Amino acid sequence: MTSQELHKIIAQGEGVCIEYKEAQNGVPDSLYDTVASFLNREGGVILLGVRDNGEVFGLTAQNLMQLKQDVVTVLNNRDVLDPPFPLAVNEVVEGDHTILYIRVPISSFVHKHAGTIYDRENDSDFRITDAARIAEMYARKRNVFTENQIYPHLSIDDLDKRLFDIVKARIALVDANH
Repeated sequence: MTSQELHKIIAQGEGVCIEYKEAQNGVPDSLYDTVASFLNREGGVILLGVRDNGEVFGLTAQNLMQLKQDVVTVLNNRDVLDPPFPLAVNEVVEGDHTILYIRVPISSFVHKHAGTIYDRENDSDFRITDAARIAEMYARKRNVFTENQIYPHLSIDDLDKRLFDIVKARIALVDANH
């Protein structure tokens, strides 16, 4: 991320796709709610070391490494984020301050944080417990991602067989027993 892109994101303010977290005392409790809601909605960018009003105050050097390690470790833990979704945690320097950012894409899966489904509206993460809202989320994702659609006129001969080994290797990185 460039300084120019950072300024553009901050100028937009928090919203459906942008979230600021202070993160001065470690990983904020609500970070994984936001990751799950971004994965479930339309993706977004999380900035760690930025106040809710958009003020960049940065993170200490000691805090940077620990935050990175904690976030990456937890995003691979099925008890925290299910299904797990590894994301990169990157640094950007703004003036005298260093902050962390996480780009979260939209996911084809419905993700839960600590067993709860989250969705994003405006600048807030909401727990989704109503069966109708959960069904709506699955339907919304089905319309965006083609991997859940059936194409009756395709056959196995239409597929590039070389890709099977590549896909198997990638899946094995996430689940060796798959």
